[in-house]
Amino acid sequence: MTDIPHQHLISTELTECCICRTKRNNPIATGKDYLHECSEQEFTVVECSNCRHLYLNPRPEIGNIHK
Repeated sequence: MTDIPHQHLISTELTECCICRTKRNNPIATGKDYLHECSEQEFTVVECSNCRHLYLNPRPEIGNIHK
């Protein structure tokens, strides 16, 4: 991972699956936000081990959604 200036980081939080509430998941892909270019950091898409729902984990904190 490259060093990203602190002011360009979006704070994140670990989460559980919003469908079945399990915390077990497997990483599927990582990537940057090329659509909105809000940050240079990489985000991880995971697949729920129980119901197979795909979601970001960790995800941006709710207070940073505007970024």
